[in-house]
Amino acid sequence: MKRVSFLGVLLLGACILLLAVSTVSLRRAADYSHLVAVSWGDGAVPAQYGAYVFYEPRATQLMVRATVHADRPRWWSTYEHATVDLGLVRDETSAVRQWGQITWLPEGVQFGQGPQAVLIPRAELGRAR
Repeated sequence: MKRVSFLGVLLLGACILLLAVSTVSLRRAADYSHLVAVSWGDGAVPAQYGAYVFYEPRATQLMVRATVHADRPRWWSTYEHATVDLGLVRDETSAVRQWGQITWLPEGVQFGQGPQAVLIPRAELGRAR
């Protein structure tokens, strides 16, 4: 029976780690390619909440969605408010025009403007933790 060298095990471990990091990085790059808007708002500490608006392609339209992270997302943990569907649009330009504005209000965080605006109340943001 051959002995496995320490260097061989170390090399195999490095390859596995590189594969894992690459997979996470590619997933995040795909997430960012569908990003519409990002805004940081204050909670108990400055810039505690991060609001993200993004889209997911559907058959002929884009579903625009929003979520709020408490603290900055990390690989090993994240506190995220439930994702909210904002609406369907036909293209990226429409997504930015309709949902690209994020406004932090005393009542909570508002996505979009006008009658179609969606508000996540501040009390709900604290429940994500």
